[in-house]
Amino acid sequence: MNTEWTIRLTRDEGLVLLDFLQRWEESDADLGFVDSAEQTAIVLLSGHLEKAEDGTAFRPDYEEQLAAARSRLRELHGGWLPGTEPQPDSG
Repeated sequence: MNTEWTIRLTRDEGLVLLDFLQRWEESDADLGFVDSAEQTAIVLLSGHLEKAEDGTAFRPDYEEQLAAARSRLRELHGGWLPGTEPQPDSG
């Protein structure tokens, strides 16, 4: 029995996901975990992404690379999923 899952990501998907997870880890944002195992799994996923990362995060043009990856993903998948668009602050 195989006890591991294999997930394939494009470079763009990995870069965008890693950036999001790093921002989350540095913030006080609540992702609505209902069990500490969920948080553990997300932190471990972030670690796997960091190991797989190709050094882009340390390049001087990192922000441009990230913006380009985000743009390509938006174009490929059509932007926000219905009902998930960020809402403007009402305060």
